[in-house]
Amino acid sequence: MKLDITNNRYEFIALAALVMALNALAIDIMLPALPEIGDAIAVVSENHRQYVITSFLIGFGISNCFLARFAMQSAAAKHSLSALQSISLRLF
Repeated sequence: MKLDITNNRYEFIALAALVMALNALAIDIMLPALPEIGDAIAVVSENHRQYVITSFLIGFGISNCFLARFAMQSAAAKHSLSALQSISLRLF
C-alpha cells in the first residue's frame, strides 16, 4: 500500500495546529482561575502562581515529545489520532 504524502502532510499540519490551539485554549482557561488554583494548592506568594502555568507548559511539552516520537515510529495515522485524543483528554 502506497502512502499519499500530500494527504499525510495536510493531516500532520492540521493535527499540529489543533494541538497548539488546545494548548493556547487551556492556558486561556487557566488564567482567570489562577487565584482559586493558588488558594487550592496553598501558594505562599502571589507571584508563585505563575509556576502553575510553567509546570503545565513543561508537562505538556515533555508529553508531546514522547507522543510525537511514538507516532513517528508507528507511521500510522491512528496512533497520532489517539495521541491527540489523549492530549485533549488530559487538558480537559
